[in-house]
Amino acid sequence: MNNMQKKILLLAAGGGFDIVTVQMLREYMLTDSNSLTIETAGWLNPKFDHYYIKDGYVEFEKPVNILDKNNQVIRFRRSEVKYDSTDHPGYRWYERQGETKELVDDELSNMMQSHLINLSTRYGINPLISFFKQYDEVIICDVGGDILYSGPKDNEVKTPLIDAFSLAALRHNSLSNELNVRVMVFGLGTDGEINAEHLEENINHLIQMGGLISKNKLTHKHIELLSKYFIPIRKKYGGNTIRCLLEIWNYSNNKHEFHSSENARKRNLVSYYKWFNYYFVFNYETILQLNPLSRASSMKEIYKEAIGIGWIQK
Repeated sequence: MNNMQKKILLLAAGGGFDIVTVQMLREYMLTDSNSLTIETAGWLNPKFDHYYIKDGYVEFEKPVNILDKNNQVIRFRRSEVKYDSTDHPGYRWYERQGETKELVDDELSNMMQSHLINLSTRYGINPLISFFKQYDEVIICDVGGDILYSGPKDNEVKTPLIDAFSLAALRHNSLSNELNVRVMVFGLGTDGEINAEHLEENINHLIQMGGLISKNKLTHKHIELLSKYFIPIRKKYGGNTIRCLLEIWNYSNNKHEFHSSENARKRNLVSYYKWFNYYFVFNYETILQLNPLSRASSMKEIYKEAIGIGWIQK
């Protein structure tokens, strides 16, 4: 870009509450700089059809959708992946028609001073290439660390598909040197998905490849801003991973009290203790090499790859 104002996109890696974290990060970054234009985006869940309502008109989701105080989005459930323990254990597709559900994004767009961008996975990567070209940098933000999925040994991960699409969608722009891309992970291990031993192996592998850019301590400002966006919506939508991240901060001076908390016991969070109250910045290209699902060019291909490595059973 030719102007002096650097334009950054903060992209929520997966579904759920990654989108809350990018709002926190946007406000945190703007506190210290007036030379940045920062926009935030997240992915529409491919399990749903999404319709945008504005001034009485309804539009079906497009590759890029703008959500603000003047419109709302409604989603209808089409299908979902659930774990099936019968006969041949694994994750399988289940069709469910007619169920509607609200988005966290709607609530956030009413709280924000700027718009929120919803990106669709259903049209593949090509329609998004030109969209990403408007930015100088994209920072992919993940909470918990499931974006560090490395293949079959990490098959306890519940939702690696949208994270993988986030990585895949930026591959063309990054590898053609049109765009600087980084991956930022908050609350490493707080989703309790990749077990601590495997997570450490994955991080060490990234370090060996020169993929760790920095390890940084969370600050009171991070927590204050995260609480600002999370607390008003948590009762309605849940969000246990961010709840765990905030609990860890609040119990920093009382390890025993945290270890006995319900979330810590359910997710065996004690084993992730060394990473508490830090966030990590990784090189995008090395994450691409780590995550086998990120090498596809469409969500359909990611599904096929997930079947091929055993994450989804036919």
